[in-house]
Amino acid sequence: MFFIAYKLVGIKGATLTIMISSLAVLLISVLMKKKLSLLSIISSVILVICGSLALAADDPVFIKMKPTMVYCIFMLCFLFYGKTLLKDMMQSFIGVDDHIWRVLSICWSLFFLFCAIMNEAIWRNFPEELWVNFKVIFMPLISFVFIAAQIIILRQYYCKSGRSYE
Repeated sequence: MFFIAYKLVGIKGATLTIMISSLAVLLISVLMKKKLSLLSIISSVILVICGSLALAADDPVFIKMKPTMVYCIFMLCFLFYGKTLLKDMMQSFIGVDDHIWRVLSICWSLFFLFCAIMNEAIWRNFPEELWVNFKVIFMPLISFVFIAAQIIILRQYYCKSGRSYE
């Protein structure tokens, strides 16, 4: 949505579109699931704050900083509460030792730090359109590669421990 809105109406329209879309997704989640995840609430609150500041100040810097803020918060959550967060989210799918949960949490923390640094480097040093392309096209690809690497780590753990992952 952000990408299409950006191409059609620019950064202001894209900011407003993503804010409305995010709130709509939260509302639909509440209506369908009767609950929201803490991470989605944090992300949406930061989006609404940064988006509102960007629109009110007529300065896109605030919306460009939003991913960095979210990545840093996620990095800290996974660094300090990661084992618990990951285990709560995934233990019904993956049964691993606490040590592996901690390793995965550190990996996720480092990934979010990398994402924050990349976002800052791109929006501060390149044209806005390149930042939008990076955010919408390349970050999902980078995330996919990272998740694939996590799967490889888990497969190695299962192979070494003699556990079955099928």
